[in-house]
Amino acid sequence: MVRLLEEVKEAQNLKRGEITTAKNSTYDDIVESISKSLSNGWISTEAVTQVLEAAEIAGRQHVCVFEVAQEDLGKVRESLNNPATLNTQTTSLEEFWTIPLEPYTRILADAPDIHISKVVAVRKYWVEHETPKSEDYIEIIRKRERERAALIVKLDAGSRLLQFRVPIREQAPGVDTSSSVYAFVSQIVYSQYGDHGAAWLLRLRPFKIADAYKNIILNRDDFELHADTPENQYLRSSMSRKGAPGTGQDIRDFPEWVYDNGFARSSIKGTWKRDPAGVDVRMHYDRVKVSKELTRLMARLYFSKPYSDQDVEHVILRIREHF
Repeated sequence: MVRLLEEVKEAQNLKRGEITTAKNSTYDDIVESISKSLSNGWISTEAVTQVLEAAEIAGRQHVCVFEVAQEDLGKVRESLNNPATLNTQTTSLEEFWTIPLEPYTRILADAPDIHISKVVAVRKYWVEHETPKSEDYIEIIRKRERERAALIVKLDAGSRLLQFRVPIREQAPGVDTSSSVYAFVSQIVYSQYGDHGAAWLLRLRPFKIADAYKNIILNRDDFELHADTPENQYLRSSMSRKGAPGTGQDIRDFPEWVYDNGFARSSIKGTWKRDPAGVDVRMHYDRVKVSKELTRLMARLYFSKPYSDQDVEHVILRIREHF
């Protein structure tokens, strides 16, 4: 949005202070400047919705990656093209903050190799708030949050990879688990693709990200390791570098890290180096309890910062190249 406002300021030859273009602008300042630009006709609604649409495709999110069997590829593609509630109306600005009564789907791209859908739904969850009242008394309040959530479904027919991109919870960004993320995906798939969708969801194969961990750990060319979870038959460890990610801050450079051979992992965290800046990601290989009888494996990439669709695809490609 700041980049869009910079273009407006230059095109309209605006004076300093008429709209905000500072990188550290507050959310309210940006909204006010966008509203002013819209009301004065300096930008179009379409220009703003295009920016918002792109931001939802690859924002701060969990990306669950699965492999589609060749025999299921056509069935999955058919489902994605025929959701229960398809919205084909012109996208409005209000759509990006209004909580829908029921889920609906927008098909954003449908090329021979790539399909991208966005399912807009309400997401509900509990949040606990603790308030100290005295030295011996703390009041705990549990509040049920309701928020708009846009789930991105992306199918790459060439690689047969299916991604579910789940936005982080706005009011509780640090409490999502693999189970809660998968439960939301399952709920949305059933709401839009019915029993047929629920069936092919269970048949999806895990993207075996753990098979790439060993070679990623050995890669010092374009990967920087910030957190590791090595384990073998004798021990289990969890190591992470203190502080925020930074260039050259690789835990493999510390003498305490001695886990390059003979260890498995459930997750690693690091930065894939890419111009103009790297992509920070935590790579999980989760065991998700689907029911009392069924547990399934799932690859989950957690991006704590907003990145582009190209950045997300770059990370997935580099992981595949380490199998």
